[in-house]
Amino acid sequence: MVVYECAVCRRTVFSGRRKHVYEKGHQQKLAGVLRAFGDKVAAARKMIKGAAVVRYDPLEHEQKFWCYCCEEEVIKHTSDGDITVMYGGMLQHLCRPEHIKAVSKYWWTHQAEGKLKPQFILTQADYERFKSSVTKALDNYEETENVLIKQIASQIRETEESRMEMLKAVLEPETPITGEDEEVWSNGELIPDSVTSLADSEKPGPSHWPSLPNEVSVLSEASPLTFIGQQVSDQGNVHTGEKLISGKN
Repeated sequence: MVVYECAVCRRTVFSGRRKHVYEKGHQQKLAGVLRAFGDKVAAARKMIKGAAVVRYDPLEHEQKFWCYCCEEEVIKHTSDGDITVMYGGMLQHLCRPEHIKAVSKYWWTHQAEGKLKPQFILTQADYERFKSSVTKALDNYEETENVLIKQIASQIRETEESRMEMLKAVLEPETPITGEDEEVWSNGELIPDSVTSLADSEKPGPSHWPSLPNEVSVLSEASPLTFIGQQVSDQGNVHTGEKLISGKN
């Protein structure tokens, strides 16, 4: 009895490899493995004509994938710590001679469909085209980064200029207004300074009321007034409340 450990079915087979690999269950599981692995390879192959170079992201660009043919983990992307070439590691792995030999062995061991085999191998010509695509992508990335850097620098300058103008407006003292700059307008006409000065000097109040001509002389020359009539003794002074003495004896 030949014991066989099937990596696809993940179980021990006692009927031998040759008989097991042709069984329906094994072929169905093999098709599922190749379909999942083929989707990843197809995504990487799209980068041959249109490589993508992006800023490095440690959480995203340190991922690995499992190569069923080589039975090992492989870095999916290529990165130098600053930028990342998407699927660079995977495409490089697919064109390695060791991987090509492992694919051939895997197909023979599990009796996979022969027409699917070329999908999991990258020729040297395809890899050279990928490198040319990466060169163009790097140039575009650098150009985009330069434009972005210029935009950021311009925003920083504008922010700094705005801040300086604000500080200047706050710290710069206001110019006081002199008397020469003051102008008084009335009914749309400019009033001369002499008129406004005269008006300011004549403020309301007893000391500023204008005196009538000969006012003092008239008051001084006036004769005393004589009361004509009868005084009533029982009526007091309106203002003081004192009783007045009658004029009759």
